[in-house]
Formats: sequence, C-alpha cells, structure tokens
Amino acid sequence: MSGLNSQTKVQALGLCRWSYPSDSKGFKRGSDTLEDLRARLYTPERLEHRLFLLRHLVLPAIARQTDADFKLIFLMGDQLPAPWRGRILRQLAKIPQIVAVFAKEGQSQYELARAVMSKYRDPAADVIAQFRLDDDDAVATDFVEKSRSVFDDIAPLYNSAGLFGLDFCRGMVMRSSREGCEFTPITMRFWAPGTVIFTAPDNPRSVIDFHHLRLWHEMPTLMWRDGPMFIRGAHHDNDSDIANLGRRARSFQLDAPMDQVLRERFALRPSRLRAAWAANIETYLPDGTGEPLRIADEEREMSSINGDGG
Repeated sequence: MSGLNSQTKVQALGLCRWSYPSDSKGFKRGSDTLEDLRARLYTPERLEHRLFLLRHLVLPAIARQTDADFKLIFLMGDQLPAPWRGRILRQLAKIPQIVAVFAKEGQSQYELARAVMSKYRDPAADVIAQFRLDDDDAVATDFVEKSRSVFDDIAPLYNSAGLFGLDFCRGMVMRSSREGCEFTPITMRFWAPGTVIFTAPDNPRSVIDFHHLRLWHEMPTLMWRDGPMFIRGAHHDNDSDIANLGRRARSFQLDAPMDQVLRERFALRPSRLRAAWAANIETYLPDGTGEPLRIADEEREMSSINGDGG
C-alpha cells in the first residue's frame, strides 16, 4: 500500500439503521416472520419512543458537528408507515449531511449495508472513516473532527495494515424508565457508538461487517479516553442484551456538572429532554414496562458472539 501524507482525504461516512426490518440475523430478539418483525418494530408506541430519541438524543450533536464534512445514512424500511415516515423525514431534512434511504424490507442487513455504504463513498477519498449509530445512540459534537485528527497520528499503522480501529471508550449511558432519564459516565471498550473503522475505499466491507467487540482480532486499534464521546440509550426496548454492569465497565469523573457536559459536548437540552419524556411516558410505556436497565455483562456478550450481532 502506498504511503499516506498530510494531504490524505478522509471521508467520514456513517450508518444508522432506523428500525429497518432486516432478515432474522439483524436482531438478537428474532421473529419467526418478516410480518412479525414489522408488527413489533412498527408498533405505534415504539415508533413514538424512537422519534423521541431521534429528536432529543440522536440528532442534536449531528447537527452541531464541529467538522461538517461528513455523511450519515439513515437506513429505513420501505414499509415504514405514515404518519411516522413523514415525521422522521421532517426531522432528518434539517441536517444536510443526512441521507434518508428507504430499502426493501427483509434483506440481509450486511449485504444491504455494503451496497448502501458503497454507493455513498467519495470516489476521491483516500481513506473511509466508517462509523455507526443505533437509533438510540448519540456522539459528541466533535466526533468527526476528532476522528480525523486521530487518523493523522495513526496513519503509519493504518498504512501498514490497510485497516485501523479507533475506540472512543468514554461516554455516557442514558437510562430511561418510569423514574425518569438518568445519565451516567462510563468507560467501556469497543462499544458500537464510540467506534470508528478506517478502511480503504475499495474495501467492500461495511462498518457492520466488523463486530465492534472483536475489532482487536482483525486490525490494529487505539483506545482514546480523553473525554466523553458517545451516549448509549438503555431502556425497555433495547435489542441488545442489557442486564447488568460488566466487570470491565468503569465510571469516570466528569470535569463539569452533568447537564453542562450534556449541553456542551452533545448539544442536548437536558431539561427539555426530561420534560418530553415525563410528558409522554404513558405513550412510550403503555403496558407498565420501563424498569431501570443496566449495561450488559461483557463476558456474557462476548461468549455469545458468532459474527452476526451488531
């Protein structure tokens, strides 16, 4: 591979699968049929909850990125019903870097992600910085800027391997339940919303082809811990196994009050977020669910990895 220099063009390209009904391998809580999966994903209270997360958690920092040179693909199903389809499009239209893609449902999420990510790659780029968000995650306002600046430091390692994994291992967990919305600082290795994978433009693999917990098996990696870079949602409707704090998870001390960090690092409005949750909690949790959740035990999650999760 030829050497890279200070003129290297790094494209930041992200993917958010927003309630896309893929084949059965796309979800840990599998359904017997595509119709069953649609029925669960498109339940009105679930869609209302996800729109709450989109508006108050996911999008604020995307709109305020300090480096605006990026593209974020929102992958959705072509059967996403009204009125939610129109409501999400109105939210996404406010951010020019977002591309809304409606795909035929029931496809392999891996094959579809490869095709979609390939379509939106910049042909002039030397390196693709791929990242991923679930529809209940957020990243810090300098996520794109910091990813590019870190690449300048690790370029020789990338150049030797053709792949590199960056793990922003400090962030927050937002637990939402009938008790309210609570934020907790956490250090956790190789979580999806804190991960960036640098690949060559002609590498056909997409970000979800690399299991985030196993990056260190496949490529050189760097763990960056200088400040909170992500928020992961923990709530009644998580697809991932969220049961208890893993033994390798640690808290850390913030250098400012929590709400100030949320405003300055993530462009959130904590009071408005909490008020919106409290005002609509019976819509989001109509069946009395919503017990406080804690982060999954990494040991158990690692033991279940077979390359299909995400």
